Amino acid sequence: MLTDTMRMPAFRLPNFARKHGITSIVLFTVLALNLFAGISLLGLNVTQGNAVARVTAGLPSAIAKLAPAPEPLQFRSDVAPQDALAINASVPIAEGPNPAARPFALLARTPIDQMRSVYCLTQAIYYEAATEPDDGKRAVAQVILNRLRHPAYPNTVCGVVYQGSQR
Repeated sequence: MLTDTMRMPAFRLPNFARKHGITSIVLFTVLALNLFAGISLLGLNVTQGNAVARVTAGLPSAIAKLAPAPEPLQFRSDVAPQDALAINASVPIAEGPNPAARPFALLARTPIDQMRSVYCLTQAIYYEAATEPDDGKRAVAQVILNRLRHPAYPNTVCGVVYQGSQR
């Protein structure tokens, strides 16, 4: 045989043993999930390279029930400049106390998380305000940290920086 002439061991399939049963079940489950994901991806409509989500007829009304209606904007083009100054002067100014913001404390779990957060923050500052003076760079950092505190944004620095990057 060829394996004898090349002095190579013959390839043999391993005997199926009981210890391979759990591994086979896990591999079969992974294969089934991948197959299911592939089939579900085939259901997307693709136009010009972009995936288009299918929206059911009741979805816009369901969203309208959740979100409050915005107040209508009224633009007045017939206002004289003196009247515009009087209207702006009539808007009340809050005279209550203006307490200082709490100091920022990064809640990184590990030193690696802290390093990653600093790296993402410095990347954002560089790409957003590289040619700006220091005040512009500080403003970019402050916006990211303010969003980090807000519940509508991700709760990590990298999450805030890269939010929407998949669009």
